[in-house]
Amino acid sequence: MLRFIVGVIFFLIFCLAVILVLPNAHLMVELNYYTGHVSIRLIILLLFTLCLGACLGILFNLLWVWRLRRDHQKLTKLYKHALREVDELLTHSTSHQESSSK
Repeated sequence: MLRFIVGVIFFLIFCLAVILVLPNAHLMVELNYYTGHVSIRLIILLLFTLCLGACLGILFNLLWVWRLRRDHQKLTKLYKHALREVDELLTHSTSHQESSSK
C-alpha cells in the first residue's frame, strides 16, 4: 500500500513538472562557466539533470548494496567460526566428562 501511495505521489509530481515545462519548452537557458558559456533549451537542461540525478542515485544505491553484501559475508564467516568453536567446546566438554566418569 505504501509503495502505491509513493508511486502516485511521484506520478503527480511528474505530471506537475510536465505541465509547468511544456509551455516553456521553447525557452533558451544560458549556462555560464569559467571558460565560456552555452545556450541550450530548458527542456534539454531539465532532462539532462533528471538523467544525471537518476544515474547518481543508482550509483550510490549500488555502493550501499555492495557494502551490505561485504558486511554480510564478514558476518557469515564470523558466525561459521563461532559455530565451529562452540562445536569444539561441546565435543571437548563431552569427551572430558566421559573420561572423568570412567
